Amino acid sequence: MKKCLLCKENEPDKTGSHIVPHFLIKRIDNDDNQKGRDKELGFILGDTTTSTYFGRLIQPEKLEEVFGEVTDDLISNNKIDGIVDYYFCSDCEKKFSNIESIYAKMSCIYEYSF
Repeated sequence: MKKCLLCKENEPDKTGSHIVPHFLIKRIDNDDNQKGRDKELGFILGDTTTSTYFGRLIQPEKLEEVFGEVTDDLISNNKIDGIVDYYFCSDCEKKFSNIESIYAKMSCIYEYSF
């Protein structure tokens, strides 16, 4: 049985874990400055290829605007590298969430102090 990558004790049961905290990602990766989760829209530019990714809550109209025809292939091949499933257990995810919340508040204070 697979174990949580942090505690190495519990079964990893959380989906949609952000490797980089969402409060940072949303500033650069969310569609049209949207604040919520699952609204990512981005492009990965490689040496010879370009790939894309999008969150589950991106509206079909936006997908059509960016990609043209929205196919089943486009939807099924969509993957966001920074969002993972079944890496962490609920307890560890909650610990991460608490730490991220504190850090987000501190970074917000720092950002607006200049």
